[in-house]
Amino acid sequence: GPHGIDEHALAERLAFDVSDARHHPTDTEIDDYVDDLPDRVDAIFAGGGLLSQIFPNFETRDGQREMARAVASALVNGTNTVVEAGTGIGKTLAYLIPAAMYSTETGSQIIVSTNTINLQEQLLKKDFSVVREVVRQATGQELEASQLKGRANYVCYRRWLDAVSQRHSDPGDARVLAQCLTWLADTETGDSAELALSFDSRKFRQYSAEGCPPKLGRPSFPCKGPPCFMLKARANANAADVVIVNHSLLILDRINESNIVPNDGPLIVDEAHHLQTVATDQLGFWIRESALMDDLNSLTDPSGVVSRLSNLAASGDSSIATPSAVQGWLETVTQSARAARRLCRIMFSALQEYTTNSTRTQGTREMRIVGKTRIDPEWQLVVEHWGNLVPELQRIAATINQMLDLARVDDNTEDATVINASALLENLIKSITGLHAAIEDPDDNYVYWTQVDERKNLDVEVRGAPLDVSEVLGERLFGLDRPTVLTGATLSLREDFSRFAGNIGIGEHDSMTLSSPFDFERSVLILVPEDIPAPSEPGYAEAVSQMLKAVCDGTGGRTLALFTSNSALNRAHQDLHAYLSNSEVQLLAQGRDGPATRVLRLLGETERAIALGSMAMWEGIDLEDASIKSLVMTRLPFPVPTDPIHASRSERLGNPFVDYMVPEAVLKFRQGFGRLIRSHTDRGVFVVLDRRILTMRYATEFQRSIPSCSVRRVSLSTMSDYVSRWHNHLGV
Repeated sequence: GPHGIDEHALAERLAFDVSDARHHPTDTEIDDYVDDLPDRVDAIFAGGGLLSQIFPNFETRDGQREMARAVASALVNGTNTVVEAGTGIGKTLAYLIPAAMYSTETGSQIIVSTNTINLQEQLLKKDFSVVREVVRQATGQELEASQLKGRANYVCYRRWLDAVSQRHSDPGDARVLAQCLTWLADTETGDSAELALSFDSRKFRQYSAEGCPPKLGRPSFPCKGPPCFMLKARANANAADVVIVNHSLLILDRINESNIVPNDGPLIVDEAHHLQTVATDQLGFWIRESALMDDLNSLTDPSGVVSRLSNLAASGDSSIATPSAVQGWLETVTQSARAARRLCRIMFSALQEYTTNSTRTQGTREMRIVGKTRIDPEWQLVVEHWGNLVPELQRIAATINQMLDLARVDDNTEDATVINASALLENLIKSITGLHAAIEDPDDNYVYWTQVDERKNLDVEVRGAPLDVSEVLGERLFGLDRPTVLTGATLSLREDFSRFAGNIGIGEHDSMTLSSPFDFERSVLILVPEDIPAPSEPGYAEAVSQMLKAVCDGTGGRTLALFTSNSALNRAHQDLHAYLSNSEVQLLAQGRDGPATRVLRLLGETERAIALGSMAMWEGIDLEDASIKSLVMTRLPFPVPTDPIHASRSERLGNPFVDYMVPEAVLKFRQGFGRLIRSHTDRGVFVVLDRRILTMRYATEFQRSIPSCSVRRVSLSTMSDYVSRWHNHLGV
């Protein structure tokens, strides 16, 4: 083809049938389903059972059997069940096998939702092959699984094809388009996760399926079908027995009632402790001044998307609008865009000045918009500027929508123009809705704040997030008549699930706690230095670096250090870089050496290394067959007290610190601890560089939250010796 792509071959590769060939059972069929599934599942996991027969190295675990039986019972009885499964339980097989058996024998689709890409890949590439073989031998049936992601993850061939025919002055655009050129020849999924985009990942969204129709099976406009990666993925999911999604797509799909994710079968939610955070993100908004200005600038481009859209609309049904009327619409958009750019600069300038003045005595340029803010005369200037801007934005959005409606009447071939215009319209509507709420008409259940990025030309962000997501999740996600299983390693506080259940609105449910089968007394040594300054005291940062050097000396590498802030991580990196420059120990740092996933991969591949990670690395780590010798927690992971969401949620409680901050920190502490021991053969040292875990009134909450281990109070001078002796199996 003219652009280096064999479009016919690509279309054949992505051909699909939108009809759903799967059998959907009736309520009567499900009621007639035999109720002995828990017993049959238990037999599969038992010693000498099917798993042991298929995989000779399979190790029978009581906790795994108990969880598998509970999952099977929940599916058969149609109940909601919450299972806290400690490290080493083997929870993925414990829910996948009963779910797969239930699917093959009732025809139900199973939805499995996870938070991390790592777990999704593990389920598809590792665990599902085991499940498929078990089902094949147990039932004689073949099981199919499919992964489904949101629109922004899939490349849109039409948008890419349109983009390569345009002129580009941005090297980032050229890089992404060129990567896609070679990739499109072979990719089966069109999933951007297959590309090493790094800093160009934001560029990819311009060529993604954003702006495409939200539902499978709707009229073919704007996409006419193959080649379309997104529709292919949705067709695959429609026909699969097990559909694997992430929490973001699951929640957004239910909030918008798009029904992209099948919702008539059982739901299993792994990494369930992330549901509240993901729902908060999906229900919130984030508006950046520079992004809105880019959209407005694109509207005045003579060869831009709106100009091209007007040509399509002008060639549409003349009974709706004449070509001269469409030309008038184009002039309206152009004039309003010019006015909106000027008014946008004025309003965001006022926001930037107000935020800067309000945070002058703080270390951050982040300001919550609270009640006293809204009665401030200076804030009324912002409201006035927004009142001038919003009519122009609304006029632009309404006019683009008119042109899109007219363009959709005609069976044209310029899919990319309509998709690009639809994506632009989505962005404008989100900006109008979000700014209106933040500036003029706040929701009592939301917190709103502004932020000035002093590193990027004082770019201003306006953000909003819900404080309570339980009602929405309870109604949209858990209000469906289907069994739901939620699982994770850290869902309860002292085996009490009420806080977790209340946060996500699950309502009536069964619950169980399965402790890790590992012998932590023998495998983990906890070290707490008594002579380290408190985190708020002078000299603490220097002491952290000294302690990390001592741990490195004691282990010779294979160490993961967890930080609660990027600034602390960067300070430690600077100190350790010089210390390890002539050493065989490789220093890795999240951010400097790539995202968390890459740093973890490098740590797993490197025999002697120390990795420094921020909050993204406190959980969900899977180093495959590798393990770490030492885990260093630099401080107790309390939420940042000035964070708008944490601050607002804590203020709703009687004692913000005790009732909110401590429980949040304890759960994160448990998650961090879980990174150390991942198998029966692991042996490691857990170092806590925060003596508050020994001295403060709330210290027992942290101490009781993890399994009983060997504990020693040490000093800087003895740290290295304790670490070395433990790993050499000498007495400590």
